[in-house]
Amino acid sequence: MRKRGASGRRDRDGGFLLVEALATLAISAVVIAGLLTLGGLMARAVDRAALRAEGAETSSRPLSVVAREIEGLARRRFAGPDGRFVFLGAPDRLAFAVAPRQDDGLRAPVAVAYQAAGPGALLRAEAPLPVGARSLDDVVFGDPVRIDLGGLDARFAYVERRPDGTTVVTDQWSEAASLPVAVRIELMEPEGGVARASRTARLIAQSEPGCAAPGKAPCSSAPKAANRPDGQPQVREGER
Repeated sequence: MRKRGASGRRDRDGGFLLVEALATLAISAVVIAGLLTLGGLMARAVDRAALRAEGAETSSRPLSVVAREIEGLARRRFAGPDGRFVFLGAPDRLAFAVAPRQDDGLRAPVAVAYQAAGPGALLRAEAPLPVGARSLDDVVFGDPVRIDLGGLDARFAYVERRPDGTTVVTDQWSEAASLPVAVRIELMEPEGGVARASRTARLIAQSEPGCAAPGKAPCSSAPKAANRPDGQPQVREGER
């Protein structure tokens, strides 16, 4: 009887040990699975961060090129009595004039247009600015060149200087009688709209004060005012 009792205790102890071992193995398996899942999540997060960093680095180079071209803006005006600047500003597009030096040393005005083309791309087109052009409708642009932005969206904004000296940022520039003091370019994530890179192209530093703000000072490229019947020069709206 004693022998059977001892044997029963050993069997029970062995059963308990087996259950404990199985429980330990199950817990270990859960822990290992959790660690593998966490490691996978961390690896994917690192990959996404690396891709974002690579995209920002890839897009920062063309962004700098675009900003430099905007800084070289030429203060050309359309023909016509209102003398509007060759400039169009919207959140997804921008058009302006430049005057690159030709092989003969002269400068000929050229219209340049940028257009956001969905995620990761910006289109650039140019065309000679015709003599007598009254609007961008008179400009026939050539085939656009695609600029890769590393999966980010391009957005334009325009900095206006108010009469009291303060500045305000707007995403639409419809004031054709004046120019913004700067153009800001931002590269945004398509989802969420988080800015990943930005550049500010300042225009006012290279301009005649009167060309950027009519009426404040003389402007060499402004059309000459016609005389009124009384012999006095006719002043355009905004120059009073």
